[in-house]
Amino acid sequence: MSSGLLAYIDENIESKDKYFYHRGKYRTVSWSFAKVYDYAKRFASLLHQFKVKKGDKVIIKGQNRPEWVVAYLGCL
Repeated sequence: MSSGLLAYIDENIESKDKYFYHRGKYRTVSWSFAKVYDYAKRFASLLHQFKVKKGDKVIIKGQNRPEWVVAYLGCL
């Protein structure tokens, strides 16, 4: 078994019973690992459209939200 967040998502992407879950003050977010992966790929594609290259620095600014996980993974 590999270690790390990306390896964990990769190992569980096909799982129907494992979810990324966040319960906030005003809303609850529950995404399958496949959905998190899909959102991260979309974010990475957006970065590519803006000509962000490997090694460039990216700042994620905003309130603490579950979408940060997607943005972080998209940056990898």
